[in-house]
Amino acid sequence: MTQLPVRHLSIRVPWHDNYWNGTVCANPQNNGSCLVLKNVQSKNVALEETIKGKRFDQLQQNQLPPCLSERVSFMSPAQIVRQVNHPYSKSHSDYSHYKETKQILPPYSYAAVPFRWMMKDSKTNESWTVEEYKTNYRTDKEPDLGFDTCWVQYHKNQKELLDTFFSAIKPQKSLCFIYAKHVPLSDSCDRVLIGVGYVTNVRSIEEYDYSTKIEGKQSYIWERVVDHSIRGSWEDGYSDGILLPYHELLKLQKDGNSLDLSEFVAEAPSRDEYSYGAEHVSHGLAIDSLLVLSAALRKMEVPLKKSFDAEYKWIDARLSELWNMRGAFPGLGPVLTAFGLAEGNFIAWELAAKIERENEDPLLVNPWDLVEQMFKDPSSVLSPDLARKIGGTERSSWKYLDEVDKQYLKLLSRIELNNEQADALFDNDTRSEPGYLNVSTEDLLANPYLICEISAGTTIPVSFNAVDKALFPPANILTAFPLSDPTIVDGPLDQRRIRAASLNILENAAKDDGNSLLPDYLLMDQLNNFPLDPPISLKKHILKAVDRFLAEKIRIEAATEELPKFYKLIRLAKVRDVIKEFVQERHQDDQFSIQKDWLTLVEDALGPIPDNWPIAAKAKEKRARQEKAACLQYLATSKISVLIGPAGTGKTTLLNILCDLPEIQDGGVLKLAPTGKARVKMGAGAKTVAQFLNEYKRYDADTGACFLRDGNYYSGHKNVIIDESSMLTEEHLGALIDTFKCAGLERLILVGDPRQLPPIGTGRPFVDIITFLSPVNLAFPATGLGYGELSVICRQKEIFKISDQERIDIRLAKKYSGQISNDDSDIDVFDEINADGTWPELRLVQWNDAYDLQQKLDDVLSEELELRPGTMIEDFNESLGGSTFEKCPQGFPIRSFFNKGTADKIESWQILSPVRGYGYGVREINHSIQRSYRAQVIEYACDYQAKRIPKPRGNENVVYGDKVINNRNTTWKSWDEVFPEENALRYIANGEIGLIIGKYRKQFDKWNGELPTEVVFSSQKNHVYKFKKHHFKEEAESPLELAYAITVHKSQGSGFEKVFLILPNPCHLLSRELLYTALTRQEARVIILHQGEFKEFKKYTSGEFSVTARRITDLFGPPSIRKLGERYYDNKHIHLSVNEEWMISKSEVLIANLLSNNEIPYVYEQRLFHPDGTSRLPDFVINKYKGVDYFWEHFGMMNDVDYREKAYKKIEWYKSMGIIPLKERDKKSKQVLIMTRDMANGGIDTLEIDKIIKKEIKQII
Repeated sequence: MTQLPVRHLSIRVPWHDNYWNGTVCANPQNNGSCLVLKNVQSKNVALEETIKGKRFDQLQQNQLPPCLSERVSFMSPAQIVRQVNHPYSKSHSDYSHYKETKQILPPYSYAAVPFRWMMKDSKTNESWTVEEYKTNYRTDKEPDLGFDTCWVQYHKNQKELLDTFFSAIKPQKSLCFIYAKHVPLSDSCDRVLIGVGYVTNVRSIEEYDYSTKIEGKQSYIWERVVDHSIRGSWEDGYSDGILLPYHELLKLQKDGNSLDLSEFVAEAPSRDEYSYGAEHVSHGLAIDSLLVLSAALRKMEVPLKKSFDAEYKWIDARLSELWNMRGAFPGLGPVLTAFGLAEGNFIAWELAAKIERENEDPLLVNPWDLVEQMFKDPSSVLSPDLARKIGGTERSSWKYLDEVDKQYLKLLSRIELNNEQADALFDNDTRSEPGYLNVSTEDLLANPYLICEISAGTTIPVSFNAVDKALFPPANILTAFPLSDPTIVDGPLDQRRIRAASLNILENAAKDDGNSLLPDYLLMDQLNNFPLDPPISLKKHILKAVDRFLAEKIRIEAATEELPKFYKLIRLAKVRDVIKEFVQERHQDDQFSIQKDWLTLVEDALGPIPDNWPIAAKAKEKRARQEKAACLQYLATSKISVLIGPAGTGKTTLLNILCDLPEIQDGGVLKLAPTGKARVKMGAGAKTVAQFLNEYKRYDADTGACFLRDGNYYSGHKNVIIDESSMLTEEHLGALIDTFKCAGLERLILVGDPRQLPPIGTGRPFVDIITFLSPVNLAFPATGLGYGELSVICRQKEIFKISDQERIDIRLAKKYSGQISNDDSDIDVFDEINADGTWPELRLVQWNDAYDLQQKLDDVLSEELELRPGTMIEDFNESLGGSTFEKCPQGFPIRSFFNKGTADKIESWQILSPVRGYGYGVREINHSIQRSYRAQVIEYACDYQAKRIPKPRGNENVVYGDKVINNRNTTWKSWDEVFPEENALRYIANGEIGLIIGKYRKQFDKWNGELPTEVVFSSQKNHVYKFKKHHFKEEAESPLELAYAITVHKSQGSGFEKVFLILPNPCHLLSRELLYTALTRQEARVIILHQGEFKEFKKYTSGEFSVTARRITDLFGPPSIRKLGERYYDNKHIHLSVNEEWMISKSEVLIANLLSNNEIPYVYEQRLFHPDGTSRLPDFVINKYKGVDYFWEHFGMMNDVDYREKAYKKIEWYKSMGIIPLKERDKKSKQVLIMTRDMANGGIDTLEIDKIIKKEIKQII
């Protein structure tokens, strides 16, 4: 065993709904967060529901839930006994003598498994620990089991690795940090800190029991029992540790509080040290983790109305201890290794041990003094074994090393680096390899924060916190080892520190919130709340004082009387300039002169409207062709243009007509799309954006980053069409435009629906470009220079169902579009839906809780997919494209088979949910469906002796017949298999949906190797991708996940015949755009399963719930930011009256403000009912003002014939109610209709409206 220096411990646990107190969840059905862990996939919800809330120590062994093996009971006050079985005891003859073995979990303990340490190379059997930690691991002793495995098997090797790992964990010195990979408070954070305490005991390693002990065929239980110090409860407080009160926040939300709980999540500061079940945590990361926990508690004080002074005091004491353990030079070992000493870490540990032994106060001894002595005489400070390894060449290298370089290495050693980071930073040559910007050693000495600045966004980043701790250690360390010129810092407000922290905040604002810049007050607020010690306490005058230094990396836009100062990353400023200049120049440039009979072109392409179509269908089709013709003209003649419209309006049809024009064909067309599905819809030759940018060296597949660069310009086709453009970030679009710099591009056409969710990442460029290009007056057809909008939804297969009224699902989706509705329905669509729950295109099903949802969903799936009793599994398989065996192959218990042809039905139906966790999230739903329809397949796949079908893969145990989704853009390497190879794309885009198919191994096949997981994707129906073991790496995100249910975000760019939409309430992720996106995925029918009454979801039609409006961008001008409640909005994208009422249009806002200015009380959109049962929503109702009721209607699109006709009908409806138009009123009129309209240019005459208010209502002029 190698003795390691003291480290701390991270422990992964599943989410538990009752503080991990050693009981079954209080609501097992509603806990979908735990399913992120592979071992919990066998969770039996039905069983757990019968024993919910029961103590584990009072259950039978066969009742214990699988989460117990994942440390869910770490706060149990009672001892728990669990039975452990070796994974191979029932499947391999070498382990058949293993017995079920009892393991005792004492109160307040967990069984820690350091999975990364127990991994080996599956081909060579080598362990990485030999080189890094000099473990006594014997490669030659690893047994041949007849199949490849990456897990260490030889029992003495297991003990060596486990003992070495736990040698670093010292009771009462090592802290244990509890974390989870998913909590219900956030869908985006996958490493969430739960709490922290001391390790109080590390118990002995345990060996399995055997029926007969066979030498050489033994194993140790990898789970090592560790006790911890955390005691207490939320009500009584915690002692000797902390648990964050996430459960109390969830209770607040359940009580109706509209908190965004994701803001309170404590995100672990590192992925590497919070992975693999249990892992070492360095002293520096432990400091960062405590600061994150402290910051989370401070945020929680307000909503929970509680002070956490005791917790802060405990954290402060631990921070002091950690700094003493960390010391001044935690990176000494990696730096010596980078210098060229193969065992640099061991040398550093030995020097530290020598200092500890020989000095009363080790913190006052500089280890670099011993390093200097070591290079003169190694044996004077090192053991003979290590001293021999420092030869004459190494000593000479150090002797003649430049003093500046020595100073730099000493500075690096103050930073807690790993070997890879230290090697990358070592000198100018190594700094160029990971893509670090070109900086000199002198530059880094003068500003160490450059280390985190240049490494950000690379594959080897160094965090801001790591550098910050090096420069701001406690006073005792800084006094003992002061920084020297030019590194010395001048306090917490050092300009170098402020700049590096600002860069970190601006990067996160872009990545996490989509904000491409921040105003000074938001930047300061985030700087002041950065979890640092010492904190940054910044005021505006201090920020102003360092502006010049910040300007080297941050573009600063000067403040005006109306606007604050803005701060923007220079890289994003360059991206903005590329997009802005391209769009503006092309829009202002002379356009193409093409004279065509555009309507005839459309008519010729689509053919005559059939005579047998209903009158309403003919009228609708005629109108659709008119707007297509108008759009076609502007797309053909504009150098930059947008084509927008929801699904079903014929965007693809129109683009096909455009591409057939000789003027377009002469220059050729490059077709791009952000998703694989959208790429397929565009036709042959289309590429994904990532594919294209990767080809032109502007995409990093390892980091997913897009960027600008010189050279490698595109010089192909002269016309470019990009579909699903709402999914493009500013970096995406900027990199694309940068690629076209030398292409002699004639046209760039951006296509999509701006009402959908904004992109994941920076900005909303499609929306901003649409706003820039949009004509002032958008009458039908809504077209103009560079702008074309399709609005008429007309699917050919529904021709004979068309009536004067639009499909109800389309009318419902339009309510979430943020646009003025042209719906002239007698009844508001929400009232109509609540009155009747079923239509051909829409069905509503109400549920109350997760258990109720599961039952309702089972019933709905059976009805909608026509699953018959007795053949439900076969029918379910057929709904996905499977076929039923007429006669099952011998020994093959599965009655259905799947082949390449199944791809045609992969997207025939789809379940959507806004979230991943909870009982209504995609994890629990997928798990439930797999449990219901794949149980037999999973059991058969786990028969490792038969090996008839591929074994379960990935975190979600996907098996034969499962519907799956690809999770990342993947280029298939030369050694990766795809069949057939001819014409194979060898690329799978993030979000592509497929089905696991493949051959099953016949009963007497001789080959006994591991079967690959074969997948056919709906976007590549003629090819099968073979996923093998190396594609599914431990702790990495699985490339494939179950996809019976997917999130709404993942559904963007896809369409499905039938959609099952799950809507929970409350749900902080719901937004206007999310609901619009969800309600436009179906082609034929959507079944909405809603929690509570459906009318509660009407509030999301308001701009208050727009996530697009909350993005801060400046593509064509500075944003105008307004704070409403706790949220910030861009004023340009919201319509809010002076009374802070959310409205649909700017015209309504102007009228409302004029009414308020004149002190006229009004009600916005108060429903008015007719005696015949019909109703309308007047824009404004002014009740009993001077004895008269006024009803105000503002008409916006009177140039649109259809709109105008409906407006006239509305006026007649008012008249039939006895409501007299203003111009026809007399002194006896008690109900008056005021009508105003937009001017011809799309504006509104405020002077005329003010005159109406004063003269006709107030009667003062």
